[in-house]
Amino acid sequence: EVAGSPFGRYTYSLAVGPGGVLYVDGDSSPDYLVDRLDAATGTFSVFADFGSVSVGSLTADGQSLWAAGAGIYRVSLADGSIVQLTHDSTVDSVALVSAGDYLYGVVGNGYVVRRWSKADGSALNVAGSGASGYVDGTGTDAWFNTVAGIASDGTNLWITDINNNRLREVVAGAPLPAALLPSAASTVSMSAGSVSTFAGSGSAASVAGVGVGASFYAPHSSVVVGGFAYVADYDAIMRVDLSSGVTSVLAGQPGSAGCVAGTTGSSAKFYSPYGLVSDGYYL
Repeated sequence: EVAGSPFGRYTYSLAVGPGGVLYVDGDSSPDYLVDRLDAATGTFSVFADFGSVSVGSLTADGQSLWAAGAGIYRVSLADGSIVQLTHDSTVDSVALVSAGDYLYGVVGNGYVVRRWSKADGSALNVAGSGASGYVDGTGTDAWFNTVAGIASDGTNLWITDINNNRLREVVAGAPLPAALLPSAASTVSMSAGSVSTFAGSGSAASVAGVGVGASFYAPHSSVVVGGFAYVADYDAIMRVDLSSGVTSVLAGQPGSAGCVAGTTGSSAKFYSPYGLVSDGYYL
């Protein structure tokens, strides 16, 4: 926690830029402002002003900060200048992730995952029927009950399906070019994604286990680091091994929500964390 922080009671979205700089969308300053926080020094400042446009989810690459609001916006990390990449009133501001040449986000009240090209803003729906439900399948045959977070491992997408209390995996319907490594960031191009349930029983509780033997409680955001997905549950941070499906409680006290710092994971408490990012070392 940073003394005198302008972010307010809620921090809706975080993004990590070069050098570990954090970009924050909080609730105490107007929601059309994005703040910049130097995690090393604790200093913060207003980074970008979207005028009358309300923005939500943030993500970053080496050159730009990207924001979801009434469309998709590109913000130069050099000077904070803003360009609207696409006008799209159906964009939900809850989830956005940068993956190579593309952005992945949510439209249609959280029921459809959509891809945008960073180059020209062209859009393509990846998965989701457009209505709430729970069905594994490909493209429009898959059903979500509100996508709250999207993470990428460089090949596949990992979806936190908040009202289904599950972690869903989206695999590209067509393989990437064989001459390139599947993890090559510039080739992350996915359409007609195949959706499956990777972890979570559907019960609302933060419970360790393997695959669908584990449970999540209203999972919100997620991030992938080094072969693990970290999921922000209502009262805990869960860690999911993406090779084995083993899910464990990294920090927090399931069944006892609160806002308490701790010297160990089990001594800390969380209360409905929204934003979860990593600089490769810390969450």
